[in-house]
Amino acid sequence: DHVHARKVIGPELWDGVLAANDEDAAPAEAALHLAAPEPHWYLDALAVTPERQGQGIGSALLRAAMAYADADDLPLVLLTCQPRNVVLYKRHGFEVVCEIDNSETNVQWWGMRRYPQG
Repeated sequence: DHVHARKVIGPELWDGVLAANDEDAAPAEAALHLAAPEPHWYLDALAVTPERQGQGIGSALLRAAMAYADADDLPLVLLTCQPRNVVLYKRHGFEVVCEIDNSETNVQWWGMRRYPQG
């Protein structure tokens, strides 16, 4: 969790990393909300420790988030800057709705949306 990570890494470094990430993601956030302006659930973070990846944990977490959005009959939207995650999300019914390249940081962002099922 964030509180534990902040204690382990140290508040100054943790807060700095989060601030830098927020700044880098800001144009992508704006583009995503233009591409998906309707009410929606927003998946802010989904992470699996490297030693546990490839075991279906990320898909299970994603299915849980999708179930909440589906229950509310709302789309689920997210941002990712990891190309391998685009493949995972597409496999679960997401579509790319915007792509943003941050020329200052050389980071590419994908905004994705999945419409409710059922």
